[in-house]
Amino acid sequence: MKLNNQIAIMGAGSVLLTAVALVLLAVWQSKEYNTLAQEEVNLLIDSDLNHITQGIYNLVRTENEAVQQQMDSNLKVARHILDSAGKIELGHELVNWVAINQFTNTSKPVRLPKLLISGKWLQKNKSFKQQTPVVDKVSALVGETATIFQRMNEKGDMLRVATTVQTGTGERAISTYIPAINPNGNNNPVVTAVLRGETYHGRAYVVNDWYLTTYEPIRDGDGNVMGMLYVGVKQQAVAVRIRNAILQTSVGKTGYVYVISGRGADRGRYVISRKGERDGEDIWSSRDLDNRPIIQDIIFKATQLEPGGMATVRYRWQNPGDPEPRWKIARLAYYAPWDWVIGTSVYEDELQSYSNQLTSGRMRMIRSMCIAGSLIAVIIALIAMYAVWVILRPVREMTAIAQKIIDGDHSQIVEVRSKDEIGILARTFNQMSIELDQAISSLKESEEKYRNIFEYALEGLFQSTLEGRFISANPAAAKMLGYDSPEELIGEISDIQTQFYVNPSDRAMLLDSISNNQEISSFEVQCYRKNGQKIWVAISARMPRSVAREEQLIYGFIRDITEQRKAETERKNLESKLIQSQKMEAIGTLAGGIAHDFNNILQPILSYNELLKSELSGNSTCEKYVSRINTAALRAKDLVSQILAFSRQSSEQSTSPVQIKSSLEEIIKLCRATIPSSINIVEDIQHDCSSVLVNPSHLHQIAMNLIINAYHAVELNGGQIMIELHEVFLDTLDVAGMALLPAKYVKMAVSDTGCGIDPDVIDKIFDPYFTTKGQGKGTGLGLSVVYGIVQENLGDMKVCSEVGKGTTFTVYLPIVESAYKKTAIAQSPISFSSGNEHILLVDDEDLILEVEEMQLKALGYRVTIQNSSLNALKLFRLNPGEFDLVITDLSMPNMTGVQLAEEFLKIRPDIPLIICSGLNEKNNQEKAKLVGVTRFMAKPITFSELSQQVSIALEGK
Repeated sequence: MKLNNQIAIMGAGSVLLTAVALVLLAVWQSKEYNTLAQEEVNLLIDSDLNHITQGIYNLVRTENEAVQQQMDSNLKVARHILDSAGKIELGHELVNWVAINQFTNTSKPVRLPKLLISGKWLQKNKSFKQQTPVVDKVSALVGETATIFQRMNEKGDMLRVATTVQTGTGERAISTYIPAINPNGNNNPVVTAVLRGETYHGRAYVVNDWYLTTYEPIRDGDGNVMGMLYVGVKQQAVAVRIRNAILQTSVGKTGYVYVISGRGADRGRYVISRKGERDGEDIWSSRDLDNRPIIQDIIFKATQLEPGGMATVRYRWQNPGDPEPRWKIARLAYYAPWDWVIGTSVYEDELQSYSNQLTSGRMRMIRSMCIAGSLIAVIIALIAMYAVWVILRPVREMTAIAQKIIDGDHSQIVEVRSKDEIGILARTFNQMSIELDQAISSLKESEEKYRNIFEYALEGLFQSTLEGRFISANPAAAKMLGYDSPEELIGEISDIQTQFYVNPSDRAMLLDSISNNQEISSFEVQCYRKNGQKIWVAISARMPRSVAREEQLIYGFIRDITEQRKAETERKNLESKLIQSQKMEAIGTLAGGIAHDFNNILQPILSYNELLKSELSGNSTCEKYVSRINTAALRAKDLVSQILAFSRQSSEQSTSPVQIKSSLEEIIKLCRATIPSSINIVEDIQHDCSSVLVNPSHLHQIAMNLIINAYHAVELNGGQIMIELHEVFLDTLDVAGMALLPAKYVKMAVSDTGCGIDPDVIDKIFDPYFTTKGQGKGTGLGLSVVYGIVQENLGDMKVCSEVGKGTTFTVYLPIVESAYKKTAIAQSPISFSSGNEHILLVDDEDLILEVEEMQLKALGYRVTIQNSSLNALKLFRLNPGEFDLVITDLSMPNMTGVQLAEEFLKIRPDIPLIICSGLNEKNNQEKAKLVGVTRFMAKPITFSELSQQVSIALEGK
């Protein structure tokens, strides 16, 4: 066997034995790790199911408690309104009723005394078009249903005589009654609690649905229960708030959370199903593959649980299309107040996917180590063979080199670095050839140095005739002019030079200058590249003197200055934009000041209007006038919002990813209803257009302003409005002159075929209060607000117009790369909180002081007013413990609201403070937070806002 084979076998064998030992050790160790990991995975799976089920249970319980607290607060409002309406008593005159049992819909005649409030009968009013005292006012204030009941008999049956609860036909549910004894023979819990003189809190059946309710006894002069007062909200409306959270909860790949009714007539019906596809379906009789009534088992186990407890049901299940049955596990909880069975359902094999991955990973590791061991053995064998070849190669090479030297070729050398005998012999051979090559190497080195300077220069070097034909050029010159190699510029391709200069006069001027001075420096001209693109270059060249004219050549270099020229142009554009920005900032400051004073004027108008409206219940004519006043005031408030948006002084509004397509189509549909059909609206909308990060109301404002402007342009003579929406990419040339970077944008364009805009005024159209519309058709704020919104959202807009042909406004907004999901947020009902705390009210506007004092006193608070910040501080120093809350204006003479708050907190650090302002400036809010103020209200302030903010401030005291 040859030496190289022996060495290769020995190396590969030793490595193979080592690899086998390592593989066996890894197999044993991976088995141990796999067992430990499986135990941890099982614990994590149980914990995950418990957390999901317990989390949904806690979410439902928290929502129920929050709504019940709201109902208690609403009951206080109802009780206050009932007490304010006057004395409630039974009259002497009897009236006939046809009482309808709300559970069985059976009816019976009953004759009862009239129920009087302040001496007036409530009447039998079934229509919502006609006002009913007390209950309509309660519903208007708290946003939920309200009812006054009259006791029918000694048993305690309660008849609805005034209500805002609707029947299935949309009428008031008067004449329906709650029986003292339910159809199943049990005492009705509502009537039982009220007859005991207690207030009932909780879930109850109302007319035709389940409600979360509060009932309170109504007593006569002798203290006997003669009726009851009710407020409530549909349980279904409350459940909507947590529905999305349940639907979006996933377990494993296909697991989900569901809710089933546990008792009563709806027992076994889906309340919330997977993806909401089977909501309301009766699944009481469903059976698993073992013919077990699985839903009945689930409900039985769940309804036996203690509050907060959990149970588990395991069963076999096979969905249509599944190849075989699979075991399913359901973790259960039961929330009794809502009769909800909450289940977390998932296939067991999905929970065990981690275990399968661990086992699969272990097998892959074992296979990989076996393959790696084999490969290492083969590689070592090859390396050994290569090492033998390297050792023997110099011997073979030296034999061949010796023969060439004998033949006279002295340039041959042997590449051997060893210090053994072979290395000494090789160095002797090399010394013989080195001396022969030294002279030739010196000549090549000199030529190579100058060639490298020419070839690798960063600027273009060239040699040309006076006629412009290139004699030589380096690669940098060829690349600069768009050619693949210098050869394209040299030789017989002479027509290139005839098209080199954009302006032939530049070439004549260059030749004239170089002929007179023999050299030029940084001569700037515009020329063509090979593909026709125009670039700017700076030429520096010299023409040495020569006897023969035809032998004169130009030597020089060219430098690309296109980007430098673009930068200079961009600098001029930025200077222009800076001047415009400074002008807009100055006008914005003025607009912000106007908005501040205007809000102070609007505050008493809106507040007195709210008080007047509450006092005019039943007077339809006056209520109509008050409603018109309120509409006008709200329009003024919207105008202030536009001013604040323009001046950039409005409070920060949240942004979210918005699909412009959907919003734009809704806006077009809205505008189509108001724009005459004689005006054609053409849409060119990209359906898969990406989202943009913007406040949805701002997007609505942009589109509405541009479409309405286009409508006004074609209103008189008719025409067409074109609305476009596309996703575009803007490169460096596209964004020139705009405040944008090269990137992807959503382009929204609104065009019209109207009269166009005069070029003399087109530069002013984004100025505030400038308008080209007729008298009464515009405030001049629309386009300035749109421009401000677009700039705030990192976009830009431009306008193109031609007199007599029309105008196009184009908006560019940056797209959002990531996809988002929108979640609907349920609105909380309007509520009024009351109390008897002492409030110090400070404002330099007497009208605001007067109306806010009336509102706070109407809620039960004690109020002290001051129209001077200095007098308010003196009063507070005299008796700081007298007051429970301070409400102060931000902008006042002598001391600002922030300064006054700081002094109050020095005297009494725990006093709650609320600062009000007609201009919600972020800087002033930050200053107020630094001194300890945490609550702010923006003028104009509605009655409900004032009530809620005062209640929150007092609760956090």
